[in-house]
Amino acid sequence: MIQVVIPLPPPAALEAEIVTECELDAEIGLNPMRPLGIDFFGELPIGISREVVFEPLGMASSSFVNRSECMSRMANGHMRPILPLLLFLVPCAIIIVGIILIGAPVARLVTGKWRLSRKMTTGASLAAAMLTLLLLGGSSLNGLPNFLLLVGLCATAFGVVFMLASLFAGKIVARLPVHLQEGKLRALLRLVWVVSIVGGLLYSAGLFTIPVPRSPSPPPSAVGSLRTTARDLAVFLIELTEPRHLSQKMAREISSPQISAGEGFSWGLGIGIQHSGQGNALWQNAQTFGFRGLMVVYPEHGSGVVVLTNSDYGYPVACDLAQRALGGKARWEYF
Repeated sequence: MIQVVIPLPPPAALEAEIVTECELDAEIGLNPMRPLGIDFFGELPIGISREVVFEPLGMASSSFVNRSECMSRMANGHMRPILPLLLFLVPCAIIIVGIILIGAPVARLVTGKWRLSRKMTTGASLAAAMLTLLLLGGSSLNGLPNFLLLVGLCATAFGVVFMLASLFAGKIVARLPVHLQEGKLRALLRLVWVVSIVGGLLYSAGLFTIPVPRSPSPPPSAVGSLRTTARDLAVFLIELTEPRHLSQKMAREISSPQISAGEGFSWGLGIGIQHSGQGNALWQNAQTFGFRGLMVVYPEHGSGVVVLTNSDYGYPVACDLAQRALGGKARWEYF
């Protein structure tokens, strides 16, 4: 799903072309409101951002939290499940190894054998999975409850598929000659199928995307929690180029280079600036779990574009659409 708005000043004559099945409320990874908040009231509490920023600018679909009236048209982000899966599997595997290192000597003392029974191995795996989820919930990821939910769902799906694949592999091994099912060879076969199943699942997890839950909502944050539409961001860009609420001084400082960011790039106040023969382009990208986007405006020409996508694969598409709409040499994709 892609939403595109190409704004043409003045604000009253805003023209928009939306390419989407429904209006896209995207949770994007930027906070372009900060310059406005500083100009209005200094330290701007996020809780009153709607009253002092969004409403004056007419950004009716923007918020730092999920709003019930917008949920029906809010898009789910889409991302490859390999990232949440790895976030679960890596610490889980470390914990399982630790449990085995502790449990093997205990098993030796109790049963006289180093090898853990199937029940002990299953119990260790379940304990490691629960402990991993508890550790992730107590980490910095607790500020992303919807992503933590996705991690839990991916872990559950992995566990179910792994169990089914293991049962299937066990039936295949049971059909092998007896001499292949004994001693070290049986242990080797078990290791091979475990590695094959895990490797196959991880490989498959990088081939497709899954929806990111919209709820529970992450807490309001200055970065990464803005829910908005392409139209609202277009209104914001128009405010930067033709300020009605910003002071002229603040508008100039926002769009003026403050520090260099490499050849052809610099940073203003909260927004990037690309310098080229076509003029200075004010731009910012958006990146968070399952969403990618880009907004660009050339103040000198009065032309700009906002592209929001609900996919991890969306940024090259957004950059391509922006370059096609605006022309010139766009290098935002490589910045």
